[in-house]
Amino acid sequence: MPASNQPAPAGAGRKILKRFIFILIALALFLVLFEAALQLAGVFLARLRESPIRPGAKVIVCIGDSNTYGLYVKAEEAYPAQLERLLQKDGKNYQALNLGAPGQNSSEILEALPGIFKKYHPAALVVMVGVNNRWNVAGQNEDRFRKFWYNLKLYKLASLLYYQGLKKDSNWVVRRRDTGEIMVHRGRDYLVTDEKELRDIQRRFIQDLVKMVEFCREHDAKIFLMTYAGDKEHSYPVPNGLTRQVAEKMQAPLADNYALFESRLYSADGAFNQKLRDEVLFADMHPKPPGYGWIAENLYELMKKNGLFQ
Repeated sequence: MPASNQPAPAGAGRKILKRFIFILIALALFLVLFEAALQLAGVFLARLRESPIRPGAKVIVCIGDSNTYGLYVKAEEAYPAQLERLLQKDGKNYQALNLGAPGQNSSEILEALPGIFKKYHPAALVVMVGVNNRWNVAGQNEDRFRKFWYNLKLYKLASLLYYQGLKKDSNWVVRRRDTGEIMVHRGRDYLVTDEKELRDIQRRFIQDLVKMVEFCREHDAKIFLMTYAGDKEHSYPVPNGLTRQVAEKMQAPLADNYALFESRLYSADGAFNQKLRDEVLFADMHPKPPGYGWIAENLYELMKKNGLFQ
């Protein structure tokens, strides 16, 4: 019988199996060590990017999505930085931190609050959120496995390589200004039109805001809710309307930015000032630096009215 037809030695199969198991174990160990290294590097880089708190300064945390982050503008032009300049001008030893992140929803903010309060012990929290709840599912009805998976640095690194490298779509990956951390958006693959699902999204948004108010009060911090700026064609009726409802129900101070912009963009007879609108808002309704100045002034006056600086 030719040698090629001889059966393989009995021990050969076991050697292949052992080698395969060894490779799997080595690969798993490598991934665990690589993940640990990425986590440590993330902590180190986050600390390098942290804004040091001035001695004796009280902290105001401004949190939200791209409208807080300052999409299209420099960090010093977004409303938190402009608010801090107003505070310094009046000689108040407060420091406003910008913890906004593009695409962030209310559930992500609520989940982050314990860590934020432990780290910064803020005297006040400013929240403007809601427009992303309809598509961003992060933090909403996630089981423990999915939450663990999404928080892996390896997952975020793979997503970064896929969306910005292979797919050439950076809309799904953003970096936080305050820490440099990569955030991977987890969105729906469809536009929500089902009435029941829309009601569920709105109910969760209301619950998130109520819990934020309760959390701040439990930790002796003032909370200020804010609506989105816009015009009559872009008024954000759902997030702005629900934010107003929560503010009224919970008796929480509300900086109604939409009402402010409407009062300045429209005359008493309803005429629309297109030129002024183009000076303060981008086409997609994100504020420009002068618009952020309006928001900062509106918020500052509300803070004074509600005795934050006493």
